[in-house]
Amino acid sequence: MRSPRCIKLKVLIVLIAVSTLSVAVRYASAANGHDVQRLKSSPELPSTHFSPSNARTQDGNPIPSAQFFSAVRCASCHKEIHEDWSESLHRNSVREPFYKESVDILERQRGIEFTRHCESCHAPISLASGALTTGSKESRTMDDEGVTCTVCHSITEARLDGTGSYTIRRPALIENSDGTPVYSDVSDDEILKDVAGHKRAMMRPLLKQPEFCAACHKSSVPPSLNNYKFQRGFNAYDEWQMSGASTETITPYYRRDKRADCATCHIPMTEATKDMAATNGYVASHRFLSANTTTPLFYGQHKQVEKTKEFLKSGVITADIFAIRNEATGKAFVSLNSTLSD
Repeated sequence: MRSPRCIKLKVLIVLIAVSTLSVAVRYASAANGHDVQRLKSSPELPSTHFSPSNARTQDGNPIPSAQFFSAVRCASCHKEIHEDWSESLHRNSVREPFYKESVDILERQRGIEFTRHCESCHAPISLASGALTTGSKESRTMDDEGVTCTVCHSITEARLDGTGSYTIRRPALIENSDGTPVYSDVSDDEILKDVAGHKRAMMRPLLKQPEFCAACHKSSVPPSLNNYKFQRGFNAYDEWQMSGASTETITPYYRRDKRADCATCHIPMTEATKDMAATNGYVASHRFLSANTTTPLFYGQHKQVEKTKEFLKSGVITADIFAIRNEATGKAFVSLNSTLSD
């Protein structure tokens, strides 16, 4: 009988192989038919600060990395949010080894400018600062924080174009009543004296919309990256929209009486006793739980692993089976879950 450690090691090896293979297949898929000759040359070098990504800054210019605040800056008032985020996939987005292997292959084959497409979601500060340019002097130290607080909370627009389709501005901790951002590292005391201004700067209705998540969770490969044609990648947004959970489709397999979006499952309210953002003892969870236990296990983040297991056992996932019938009753299995007695 194989030991659990042996099984985990094999799972890690398989995931590394799949991650690496997916990149190889993506490039190989471009070289078919009459396009082989054309693909012998690389795509043209991106002509803007951010292409071939879909990301933009508010004024079209790079935002120096020094103008972004570290998550530690937020931790003094948001202890539990910071603790949860620090073990999340968002925090591990750049350094996660399976992703890192893929983007390193792209950089070796095409050059650092082409990694902007991937890094617009995985290393947004490096993208926005212009660090992903040959010869750039911009620091990449913020990569260690991945998708940090002042990334999501500085995004002002989200589109459905594909990977990294967002607009981001320079981070501000306070915003005046007329909408003017205060661009300085104001003190905690100043923030506490103007909590409304802090909320205006950090929160906007967009952050609670599924389209906000779609900016990175609806991926694509544009011709400017593969020198072939547009290819849709994983697409959690459209899958959600076409499901009964969105209540926006006329042909769902399961109908729901109440709409559920990204935040319903992945950013639920969680108890908090030390967080100044708490309302009635609750804050929005920043663990962003999904199905990945490998990455937190790799980094020894055991609480995240256990929380993910709890999440997956909480009824958010069902399996539909259409080809099995109970011989005794003649009844077909439809949904495989704990409520089925036969």
